[in-house]
Amino acid sequence: HPHLLPGGARRAAPLGPWLRPLPGLRIARTWLERVARRRFGSRIRGMSSTQWWLLGVAAVLLFWMVGAHNRVVALRNAIVTAWASCDELLRQRAEALAPALAALRPLMAAEGAAIDAVAQALAQVSQQAEALRPRPARAHAVAELAVAETTLAGALARLLALVEHEAAARATPEVAQALQALKDLAPRLAFARQAFNEAGRQYNEAVAQFPTSLLQPVFRFDAAGQL
Repeated sequence: HPHLLPGGARRAAPLGPWLRPLPGLRIARTWLERVARRRFGSRIRGMSSTQWWLLGVAAVLLFWMVGAHNRVVALRNAIVTAWASCDELLRQRAEALAPALAALRPLMAAEGAAIDAVAQALAQVSQQAEALRPRPARAHAVAELAVAETTLAGALARLLALVEHEAAARATPEVAQALQALKDLAPRLAFARQAFNEAGRQYNEAVAQFPTSLLQPVFRFDAAGQL
């Protein structure tokens, strides 16, 4: 009853699409009007309330788009950083294997095919790594490197099995150093691959998430690959 309430009865807030008044939007609208009047003067006079709301919504969408774009770019840059570690370890492995292969040729002339297979696979990995450097987030380039890595792993395993039965080959300094380098680089390369794949996974999840996915065709946020 009106007389039972201190100060008299208060009128209930009208319900509508927003369910209750939002003071923050009213303040934002006032600020936007003030800025617009300073910049555009008389050209903004006479704008209806609906036009102001539409302008506010457009501003909010613009700010969201910039924020979402910056977040995805940051995640893509994380892929570039993770790839730099992988690339460096691949380079170190290639530098360790090259002199070992040269030393094995005269010692294991009968196994030339196995040595050639490793050399060719190693060259293919280096070629695919070089193609990936400009844009490490390209899925098809990462897939091609993964295939080259699988080929190299198989060829290298066959050659190492043959070297295991050649005491003279294992005693060669170049071969011994290569074997030690492979042993040291293996866990580091596995960790670097894991970091690269995790960076790609986070990027892919962000790009696929709605409404960020709406920006994918606009800014060409293509899916990242996995090693």
